[in-house]
Amino acid sequence: MEQALTQLRLTLLVNNRQRGTARRGLIVSGPPGAGKSTTLAELGRSFELSERRRLGGREGYMPVAFASIPPTCTPKSLVQVLARFAGIPVHERMTENAITNAVCHVLSERRTRLVFLDDVHLLNTRTRPGADTSDQVKTLAERVPATFVLAGVDVEHSPLLAGPRGAQLAARCKILRTPPLLNGTPAQKAEWRELLQAMDGALRLVLQRSLP
Repeated sequence: MEQALTQLRLTLLVNNRQRGTARRGLIVSGPPGAGKSTTLAELGRSFELSERRRLGGREGYMPVAFASIPPTCTPKSLVQVLARFAGIPVHERMTENAITNAVCHVLSERRTRLVFLDDVHLLNTRTRPGADTSDQVKTLAERVPATFVLAGVDVEHSPLLAGPRGAQLAARCKILRTPPLLNGTPAQKAEWRELLQAMDGALRLVLQRSLP
């Protein structure tokens, strides 16, 4: 988490000085159950709280947007998820282009600075819907002046980063691994102990005995 927060701050600093559309991004990758979605939630929470403290609750400001990739994702369903998060009314007869324009406009107007996309490993670029949705992610990242943070299962080995489409995305994003916290070797047991002690110290429990 500390590594992710540090890298996010560095990426935001780089993007604040970036005048073009090829902004940098982050990819949080790891095995199932290693804390990828938790990392995204904590990054978004920390950033949102810090921004609202800095700006004093500015009306209409939405620092963070979040979308989880649907299992059978298309470019239209992706922007529909983002539209629902941003409170944009969407009906079935609206075209993909109309929804995309509305999402880009609202996120830009509300000064969204972070866009989180979870479960990106579901974007199989070897299929037509997956490839088109991957292109949609690239379009959103170019049109919305925000830093995009993606998360998924072993993304570096997934079709998302394969081929010409994937190479372009991989060149713009730094990959952060979230390996499982094992408990086998003495060094791993020491890490577990440190984690449990930190959690124990953070809890406010009456008559709680601290770990020895």
